Amino acid sequence: MNSLSMQRSQRLFAILLVIAITACSRTSEPGHEINSTVAGLQVKTLEKEMMLAARHQGNIRVSFPSQDPGIPLYVRAEPSLNQYFVKDGWLVMPFYRNPACIRPDFNLLSYFDVPAAFGCELKVEGSYIIESGAPLGTFPIISQSRGSAVPFWFVKWDDFAALAADGVVTIADVESLTPVKGVADNFAEMLKPRIENHQVVINASGSLEDGRTFMFHVNHLGNQTQSIRLEFN
Repeated sequence: MNSLSMQRSQRLFAILLVIAITACSRTSEPGHEINSTVAGLQVKTLEKEMMLAARHQGNIRVSFPSQDPGIPLYVRAEPSLNQYFVKDGWLVMPFYRNPACIRPDFNLLSYFDVPAAFGCELKVEGSYIIESGAPLGTFPIISQSRGSAVPFWFVKWDDFAALAADGVVTIADVESLTPVKGVADNFAEMLKPRIENHQVVINASGSLEDGRTFMFHVNHLGNQTQSIRLEFN
């Protein structure tokens, strides 16, 4: 592709990105419902960002778990950047690794568990983009994850918040809240993990142990949930 074509492609992407951001801003109030079209656009916008990052000279794409064991955490529900996804009084807890493997004394609020988490079954697969020669432990620029059997637990937020007041929550503590458990057979996440530019977008749907189904979407930017949707059917 010549330089003129590249400039045109970059301008087109910038226009698409502005459209996506505008669409997101219209549903920016915490807890605001979001339709499936906008949810899909948010994911596609970040997918385009990932493609551009992959094409940047010097950047490399790393697949997990084939080339990398994956992120050393169990569940995305923790105080850093206020990553608690709450809708209609329910805290949504997506597990990246098998919850049955979590060691009983581990504090889930501490998030990372190195190296123990690497020994637990990873329930997602995907890839991330990182600069060539980046120091070990550097957060990727952007990553994508997918899964067809991703555990999801739903607990009452007030109960969890009371439990977490002392700064410690174990997997047994969560079990004591009698969570509604399910499995997402369709899970997609786009993540920009760096603190200064943090964003997580998750689209998921699946079934619950009680026979119902669920649908979940969240767009969390920085330390604020921009839009969220949760349905039980």
